[in-house]
Amino acid sequence: MRNSIILITASVLIWPYLPSRKTGSASPSASPSSFSSVADDTQSPAITRWLAKNTPDAKVWTERNDKHLELTKEAAEERLLFQEAERPRVWRLRNTAAFEAGSPHSVPVGSQVDLSDLKIKPE
Repeated sequence: MRNSIILITASVLIWPYLPSRKTGSASPSASPSSFSSVADDTQSPAITRWLAKNTPDAKVWTERNDKHLELTKEAAEERLLFQEAERPRVWRLRNTAAFEAGSPHSVPVGSQVDLSDLKIKPE
């Protein structure tokens, strides 16, 4: 309890003398102009300056995001196409013996279709 009170009191007394935070944002999504100005600022941290110099402009990221959105839309349309696809319906005959109903004798040549290799699918 005593240590907590000492720590809180010391924090309250030291708080006004701590260095203040920088007032701008170096985030490229917040404002690209401030992000590019950070590269020349000598008071910003070294890693932030290096990132500002080596990161592409916001226009590049916008183009990449647009391309990604187009590809995502195409993939969604293709997925929808394949999900809705159905096999074609097969019409089954009720009376399959109708193909063999006539007499094979006394039939003139060319008057009938050859059904010798016909395979009727069962249900």
